[in-house]
Amino acid sequence: MKSIYLTKGRLIPGLIIGILVFVVFGYLAITNPQQRIETDFLRKNFVWILIFVFANGFMEELIFRGIFLKKLNRYMKPVWSIILTSICFAAPHLTVNYTPDVLYFFGIVFVLGMICGYAMYYTRSIIAPMLIHAGADLLIILQIFTSYGVID
Repeated sequence: MKSIYLTKGRLIPGLIIGILVFVVFGYLAITNPQQRIETDFLRKNFVWILIFVFANGFMEELIFRGIFLKKLNRYMKPVWSIILTSICFAAPHLTVNYTPDVLYFFGIVFVLGMICGYAMYYTRSIIAPMLIHAGADLLIILQIFTSYGVID
């Protein structure tokens, strides 16, 4: 389990970093002036939204960093392992339609991948990157709900 960062690692720093970033991203998602979010909608659906963002964050962090990061560190310096896994993380996101500027979104996802990679390397655990990723997904999922009329 340690080889894929399924460990508590540096638990306290991981929780502090992860929760702080999750709260900041969550606040930005809820207070975004470009998307009006009804309190009633959040009250009715917050459990499903949280299940989605945490499940997706865990899954993608496990795949893109948990499986490869430590193994790549055997062959290259950690900074290069983090860069390579961030490119591999950002590349599949080129096909998404969250924004008309795909390269801009690729850049954002690449930077998010770098942050999550460094958080995983620093804390030696999937906890912080999973929380960071879940917070970033809040920004996207609430925008998608707004775009498709789920949130009026």
